[in-house]
Amino acid sequence: ALCKLVGKEPHKWADYLEATMFGLRTKKQITTQYSPYFLMFGREARYPCEVPEKYE
Repeated sequence: ALCKLVGKEPHKWADYLEATMFGLRTKKQITTQYSPYFLMFGREARYPCEVPEKYE
């Protein structure tokens, strides 16, 4: 996944690492039928677009 994002700019791998790891951690795995995030925290992750901008 990281190689595809980096493409022809391998020196920029660190710029893509956080997004790549988030994707891997939140994807349901075939063996467990759960994402690693769910197994760790007991709930599905919220994507950045789902988090409200303002907290009250």
